[in-house]
Amino acid sequence: MATEFHIFEVLGMIILFEAGLYFAFLVRRFNSVRNRILSFMILTIILSILNLFIRDRLEPEIPYFYFEFVALLAPLQYLYVLSISRPSFHLDVKDMIHLFGFFLLLSLRVFLGDSTSESLVFQRAISIPLFLFCFSYLALSIRMLGFFEATVLANRSDARLKDLRWLRIEILVIGLYFSALAAESLGIFIPHGSWYEVVVFISFLSVLLLINILIFKGLNSPEFPEGTTENERKILESSKKNFRGSTLSREASLSYYEKAKSKIENEMLFKDFNLTLSKLAEQLDEQPATISRVINENSGQNFNDFVNGFRVEEAKKLLKADKSMLIKEVMFESGFQSTSTFNSSFKKLTGISPSGFKSQVSE
Repeated sequence: MATEFHIFEVLGMIILFEAGLYFAFLVRRFNSVRNRILSFMILTIILSILNLFIRDRLEPEIPYFYFEFVALLAPLQYLYVLSISRPSFHLDVKDMIHLFGFFLLLSLRVFLGDSTSESLVFQRAISIPLFLFCFSYLALSIRMLGFFEATVLANRSDARLKDLRWLRIEILVIGLYFSALAAESLGIFIPHGSWYEVVVFISFLSVLLLINILIFKGLNSPEFPEGTTENERKILESSKKNFRGSTLSREASLSYYEKAKSKIENEMLFKDFNLTLSKLAEQLDEQPATISRVINENSGQNFNDFVNGFRVEEAKKLLKADKSMLIKEVMFESGFQSTSTFNSSFKKLTGISPSGFKSQVSE
């Protein structure tokens, strides 16, 4: 048992050391909303671990606020996703409503206290609303991230969403952390056994993994250009409504689609790295939501996949016509700006990588 406790203590000290250094680093870059939220997340982890160790090792009379501090991570994660997806996002008073649940749970803890063993089961019963609160905000984070990705794909021909793949992993790691803590809280109702040490170990390991993801990806990951604008979000919502309730005939829809297709193909608009749905709609003198709908309805694709289809066809022509061209030259010449997008789009539509296609046509 001593060895097991030593493992938890070592993991806790590593977490505090890494989190402390990262927090000091972030404080020096406090001008960014994203970094401010990130620093609050790190500080929350530091306070929760400190509360746990001070109470268990130094001062047992210190109130047990570990779960309440951890619960603050959930709304902060949601605000962090908002800061990435919306360039106009600023922390202000109205955003404090997301922290209301945390302060309510904290107040319950203070009101109930934890001085007597007789009331311990009742006190820990607040872990039920606490973890419902946590998982609800993680679900909101996933939903917001999904809406952000859908908005980008519906409006832009250049979408480097792979740059944000780490964010989904980070949310899943927080979910694992909360799940382990929820299982650990059952220890008040079920006698401790080997399973209890396992879930405690998982909770420490997951928060350590979380810290390292935030360190190596939160700052080092390429900035996603501009987030999404209010107008882009409105276009996506409007196109969905039109798709459900518009009276646009099949003939009219096909006509709009052929018009858009012809414009992109004949004028080689796909070579514009920054081609957007709004730019295309303006050239066609139509509403962006209408163009979005007819593209989806007739091709089964979003705007991003639709435009990248023309780019892939152009890349295939270039690879066949001039076998001496470098893959990167083909990428830029066909309208792609990102290597990862070029490779994934090419393979998605042809079933083979650009280099593999080049080798085939060179034989």
